[in-house]
Amino acid sequence: MELLNKLSEKLGLSTQEIAERLGLPENYKRIELLNSLGIYSIFETKEELTNYLNSKIVNKMEENEKLSKELELYTNQVESLAQETTKNKSRLMEVVEQEFNKISFLNSPTVDLLNIDELDFKNLNKSILKQAEKNNWKVAEAQPEKKDDKKEFAFYPKGVISTF
Repeated sequence: MELLNKLSEKLGLSTQEIAERLGLPENYKRIELLNSLGIYSIFETKEELTNYLNSKIVNKMEENEKLSKELELYTNQVESLAQETTKNKSRLMEVVEQEFNKISFLNSPTVDLLNIDELDFKNLNKSILKQAEKNNWKVAEAQPEKKDDKKEFAFYPKGVISTF
């Protein structure tokens, strides 16, 4: 191995002496030499180092590209959700405004003054009136509607009524 040859040159020892001192078997593999020296990895040639670095760079570039695509996907989802939220809020405000306009206020408050978070959408009218009272908005007294459900009813029996 080139590494062992270079070590023997620099240290002035034979390759066999170095192998014995490192505790390497006769037919050792590169990984055994590195482990005996406490080295994780070593590159014997410039080409090996270049190939290793290029492969790592390619892997990182692929990972960055994948993450960029994910980021773009999530950004699009966020934008889509923001648009949906805006539409829903707009529709919700239309409903609130319609209900708000059904109430006759004396001091002309606007819908914008309502706290949307405190509204109960199950009973919107009552909820708006509750906020009106809280904010001291004057509400015109609503005249109870007269229901003409009571129709005059008269019964005039004809004939003979008998009991059995």
